[in-house]
Amino acid sequence: MQQRGIALLLVLSTVFLMSIMLSTTYFYLSDAILVGEKSKRRQFEKQLLLGAESILLNFILKKNSTKEYSIDLAELLFNPLNIIRLDDQEISYRLIDMTNCFNVNTLNYYSDSIDNNVLYPWLVLRNILQLNKITSSELNEIIEKLNNHLPANPSLMSIEYEHNYMGGALQLSDSINKILNINDVDFLKIAPLFCSRQDNTLLININMLEFTHGKLVQALLMNTINESDTSKLILSKPDKGWETVELFFNFIVKKSAVDIDNVNLLLENRMLNFSHDEFYFMSIFKLVKEEGNYQLISFFHGKGKNITVLHRRLISNE
Repeated sequence: MQQRGIALLLVLSTVFLMSIMLSTTYFYLSDAILVGEKSKRRQFEKQLLLGAESILLNFILKKNSTKEYSIDLAELLFNPLNIIRLDDQEISYRLIDMTNCFNVNTLNYYSDSIDNNVLYPWLVLRNILQLNKITSSELNEIIEKLNNHLPANPSLMSIEYEHNYMGGALQLSDSINKILNINDVDFLKIAPLFCSRQDNTLLININMLEFTHGKLVQALLMNTINESDTSKLILSKPDKGWETVELFFNFIVKKSAVDIDNVNLLLENRMLNFSHDEFYFMSIFKLVKEEGNYQLISFFHGKGKNITVLHRRLISNE
């Protein structure tokens, strides 16, 4: 009897272990199937978003091919919400101009021999603040330190540290007002003028300038051109756009009292780049479904009639 009891106990133990193994296998398989389904769904939504992006790019390229000198993205960049229908799905998107803005990454510029290229973006930043009647003692202090050590003493470790710290912090748009001690109300005035790109240039596309860019142009040109002349310049863009940057600046000289020698001196700064056919923009495509929300964020660089994808990122919230 004792042997039968032991045998029965062994059988029950084996059955119990097999039951646990089957349950574990079932749960693992269920999780694997669920993960597989999510992966397939995510790939499907990604293809939808990429398809919508492709439709938009084809539209832009087709529109660009009809223009001799410029691409007109204004109605897309300043339209808060656009819709593309694809495969019975409604995909919303918006475009963000990353060209005619103050690229905060220029504040990260540093060279072994501190030169005018280091100081220039900080002066532009101060001009932007001053044109909007905003003051920042913190910014003035940084400029003073950089200016006092220009161009001598290339090993300024304390300046380098502060410079790199400020530059890194300013890449976060919600930190600019805190770092420069600007109140929220004042910051809202200038927030649309800021952007962050991977390059370290201040790029202006003269054929994509809007009235709202007036103070930015003034700041970049160190206030050598006044607000009235800047407005006239922006509103005087030819129907087909400016053919060359030279024509753009020739117009400035003819229609304003600007000193062309001062402008030419500014243009020698390799950080400042005026162009008639180069641009950057970001697109955000969004698909909302019961299973979750999906976003495709892409960053583009355009030159002439060519557009290149610099990077993409898919975000899903399931």
